[in-house]
Amino acid sequence: MKRHLSIFSFKITKDAKKVINNLLLLVIFILSIQIVIFYIFQIGVTPELLDLKKNLKSYPDVIYFGDSVSIFVAKSDTDKLTLPQHIQQEIPRFIITTIIHGAYNLNDYANYSKLVSKSSVPPKIAVVSVNMRSFSPAWYKNPPYIFLKEHLFLTFDPFPVDAIYKPLYQLHVLDLLQKYNFINFSNSPIYNGGNFVGRLSSFLKDDYGKSQEEKMKNKIMVNYMYSLSDEHELIKSMQFLAQRLNKKGIKVIFYITPIDYQNAEKYWGNDFKDILEKNIQVIKKVAEANSADYLDLSRSLDTNSFGWKEETYVSEHLNEKGRKLVSHAISTFILAKSE
Repeated sequence: MKRHLSIFSFKITKDAKKVINNLLLLVIFILSIQIVIFYIFQIGVTPELLDLKKNLKSYPDVIYFGDSVSIFVAKSDTDKLTLPQHIQQEIPRFIITTIIHGAYNLNDYANYSKLVSKSSVPPKIAVVSVNMRSFSPAWYKNPPYIFLKEHLFLTFDPFPVDAIYKPLYQLHVLDLLQKYNFINFSNSPIYNGGNFVGRLSSFLKDDYGKSQEEKMKNKIMVNYMYSLSDEHELIKSMQFLAQRLNKKGIKVIFYITPIDYQNAEKYWGNDFKDILEKNIQVIKKVAEANSADYLDLSRSLDTNSFGWKEETYVSEHLNEKGRKLVSHAISTFILAKSE
């Protein structure tokens, strides 16, 4: 009886192995076909990545990295040209291509620099916008602002990542990562300079603050009044980008986008001014240490040059007056550094 069970058990195991092997072969076959199809037709590749790949083939002189500040146009503007379009108008002899998306930050620019550095004829100059608000956890840790798909594509290019990413997404495997990101985001500590004032979740509540004035004051603190150090992950990305592009002979220009400092100082006075200056010195130091040029436009515009008041929350979005002033400053700097 024991022998019979042993033989029966062996036959079941053998059959199971055959079934498992056949299933594995089928999975490998389907995955291989899927990878080939995704690779040939570039299925799932983001528009920004497709555009960049195509534009790099035109051998641009300048590549411009930016967030929504670069493409924002206020509703009341009569001039609808974006910031890079104004720059192109000012220096028409340069071919300028862009990599721009709302909420991009230095982490994203560093990822895209991997692709730029692979270009057979890379751009001569890279203009990289540095938004001081992006260093706040309210921005760079915000789950919708973490572009995992782009990161995977740029890390493993030319492997067709979407062949793997899409099934994982549809099976909700990535939901666990999203939940972790949200917990990490909500629990982020908020500082006023070096002083801990609470967790980000406390400042995300709609009813936080007793008045609109207090809400505005808190929003400015959360967005700008952190204490920046060279250990910040975006600073690490800044270093990576500069070093990667420098090796390819690309001159890197970091420019700090203008801030409505007059509005901020109305609420925080010299505290805002002092913290901002200390944080900017960190960026300046990192730029210089990595052989990059540096243009500080953080306090270059008055409050009438911003278009954020049409959106009800403080940001770096510029109206047409602001875009023209900033584009002229950047264009002039590019010309000076290209001589």
